[in-house]
Parts: sequence; C-alpha cells; structure tokens
Amino acid sequence: MKNEYHPPASRGTYAEAQNYNITIDRNELDRMKSQSSLDDYLLYAEIPPDRIDELKVVLSKQRLNSFFYFIFPSILNATQLVTMNISWGFAIDLMVHARRYYQHLLDEKLQIDYADLPDSSDLQNGSTKRVKDEDLSPLPQGGYAEAQNYNIALDNDEFDRLKAHWSLENYLLFAGIPEDHIQTLKAILLENNLHNFHYFLFPDIFNVKDLVKLGISWGFAMKLMFAPRRYYKHLLDEESQI
Repeated sequence: MKNEYHPPASRGTYAEAQNYNITIDRNELDRMKSQSSLDDYLLYAEIPPDRIDELKVVLSKQRLNSFFYFIFPSILNATQLVTMNISWGFAIDLMVHARRYYQHLLDEKLQIDYADLPDSSDLQNGSTKRVKDEDLSPLPQGGYAEAQNYNIALDNDEFDRLKAHWSLENYLLFAGIPEDHIQTLKAILLENNLHNFHYFLFPDIFNVKDLVKLGISWGFAMKLMFAPRRYYKHLLDEESQI
C-alpha cells in the first residue's frame, strides 16, 4: 500500500497496526456502513469461518454490528473487547484490520467508478515504491522500541504475501524458546487464538504483561515480544537470497 511509512515513534501502536496513513472520509464511511456486512468484515479480518457465528453473538450483545466500531481505538480497543469474552487473537484481528477494510471497500468502489473510463488501468496502477524495511532513526532506549528495534518498519503488502510461509513453531524457535517447551507454549497461545507471530508486533495493544496473565513465564513472554520484527526481516532476507 502506498504511503505506508510509519516513523519509529508510532511503531508498535494502533497507528501502525491499523495504518493511520489511511485517512477516513466520514461520508464514505457512512455509505460503507450500510453497504457492507459484519460477516464480510469478519472474513476479511481472518476470523475462521467456523467461529464467525459465535463471535457475532458476542458482538451483537454489545451492538457492535459493523467494522466501523473498530476504527477508533481511543474509544474501543482490543483490551475492552477481551472483557467481552472475546479471545485476544480475535480482538486484535478485529482492531488491526479495520482501516485496511475501509481502504479495501474504497478501492472496490474506485474500480467500479473507473470501469467505463478510457485508460482506467493507468489511473489505478500508479508506480509503487516498496517501503524501506529498516532505517537508522534514533530509538528511545530501555523499552519496546529498543527491544523490538522499531527501525524495522512493516509493509502490509509484504506481510500478506509472506503470511502463507509463516508458522508459529518456526517463530518460537527463532525467538529462542527451548524445543522441549514449544508444545506447552503453543497450547497456551492457540487456546487464545494467538496462532502467528504478528500478534506480538504491537505492544501498545498486547504486551509482556498480557502474556504473563495467560500463564506464560516472564522470560518466555519477553522472548515472544522482543523477536517479531527481527523475524519479519529474517523472512524478507531469506526470500531475497532465493
């Protein structure tokens, strides 16, 4: 996606997770609310199809019947969704996909609007520049910015393309979890629908303390939270060598 650079100060927050470079037009948003369904958003947000009805029941009790409600984390965020008995994995997915779903619906509308115009492909296929995956900006020390290395920026297009090659077990090994503890740790994570390493990228949403509350030791929790950006870069580097 174009213009997806996030300065280090915003990394690990909702600003990066949702991509605040996507600006919201309220008129468009109101139109989309009436034309898109919650089912469509849950599928887009990667909620397993066999869990959608169950999740819809929980959301409907709070009258959360549209992706619209997940766009504004200063009002409603993942932590609050968890208090509604939604698992952390599903709560994070609901929050981080909202602006991208808005952009997805907007892109679909533009494709329809441009369909009958001459050279419509030229209007849609502007040159794109891959966002650099690392810079050398100074980082705040002693916290997640330094521990994760927020100089490693994320690109959602690369993210989605590489996702099929990621596995939780490979990440646990990369993060330094001992092999004889991997199955036990996997069971805890999967029970909370934390099935991939990208859930550990945004400590403003989910962090070491939250992992400890799930029954994971402080040491393992810190390993899980400190390694995700390096693993993302590792996957990109591996691909570039093929």
